[in-house]
Amino acid sequence: MRSKTILVGVAGVAVLGMALAGCSSKSTETPGAAADGAVKTGQGISGTTITLTAEVDLNGPFKVNSEDESRGYKLYWEEQNAAGGVCETYDVKINVVSHDYDVQKAVTVFNQTSPETLAYQDFVGGSHTAAVLEEAEANNLLLSPSSTTHTVLASPVVTGTWAAYDVDLRIVFQWLLEQGEVAEGDTVGVIYNEGDYGQAALEGAQEFAEAHDITLVEAQVKATDSDMTAAVQSATSADASAVLLAGTPPQLASVATILEGAGSDIAIGGSNPTISSSLLGTPAADYLAEHFVGVSYVTTYEEGYGKDLFDRLTEANPGATLTSQAAIGYQKGAIMHKILEAACAAGDLTPAGVVEARANIGIVSLPDLGPDMDYSKLGESPTKSGYVVTLDGAVTGGLKVVSDGLYELK
Repeated sequence: MRSKTILVGVAGVAVLGMALAGCSSKSTETPGAAADGAVKTGQGISGTTITLTAEVDLNGPFKVNSEDESRGYKLYWEEQNAAGGVCETYDVKINVVSHDYDVQKAVTVFNQTSPETLAYQDFVGGSHTAAVLEEAEANNLLLSPSSTTHTVLASPVVTGTWAAYDVDLRIVFQWLLEQGEVAEGDTVGVIYNEGDYGQAALEGAQEFAEAHDITLVEAQVKATDSDMTAAVQSATSADASAVLLAGTPPQLASVATILEGAGSDIAIGGSNPTISSSLLGTPAADYLAEHFVGVSYVTTYEEGYGKDLFDRLTEANPGATLTSQAAIGYQKGAIMHKILEAACAAGDLTPAGVVEARANIGIVSLPDLGPDMDYSKLGESPTKSGYVVTLDGAVTGGLKVVSDGLYELK
């Protein structure tokens, strides 16, 4: 049995209750019923159970991120189910499946899971999301992807939960410039994954560099590449003052290890998907602690609500090494809950009703968890502010905020 402390803590974030939802308690209406006062349901709801699917990467380059993020939304819905679920009527079941970061497999898995799914709580990969987007739109299936390219964000069935990748890397770039790690007229290396994710981040770096007379040395790598030697050497041989990375956590570790081995003292700026406190257990830890910055769009675990969340996550996942991805998963659960409650209040918990609720929800505010997310304009970044962070083994969770609260792109 969960303690009262846990349920009270959750209520401050996302338990919306009867007053907001306008739903009757423990409804016994048959799914699909549309009588006066009833909530219309259909695909993805059986009896009083809602099925949300998470299509993730459990065997590829984002394995660690996917595992930890799933811990977050699993805990979120476990707590919400104990507190009344959605609309004080429905429990949520999370179906976690892996596409192993393979685009074709992502399509296959989507086709297999979509008939029994109300919405997708998670969907890893920009190219992977793009590959199923047309089918998701045709069937009104809401996606909450890990990717935040403008192409994906332009879809009415997508709910982004952090800044668009171009905005994300521009925030990092701006911070490095303001802190004197980079100066106008400098050269900066940019290492980016092939595909939608890396290309979007590169475009953000290019836009910022052009505005500040900065020369970029660009190097494209595959998401599965583990050795960043050639890319780093291209930057350092051009006397780069910093290296920006839109890649994976293992690639970030490689960049740091190579720079440290070369006796370098330059900064590394990473896009959000590169951040993982699990890197504190690698040989790259010392260099990253001194030279790395990235942006988190969810609270860290240092203090306050974040520390309370960390304690609950730890209790639910004994022995696990928790990263910020668990908090991201929890936040994604809270945002999905807001949308489902809005659909319930409108009397339509079918997939189409959930997409309609997303279209009308506007700004979602979860102040304990992170910045407001503005969903009123398709194709635009839902936020342009976040917490600038570095890796620090001395703080709970391994991420330390170095900005004064939320830091905004100017």
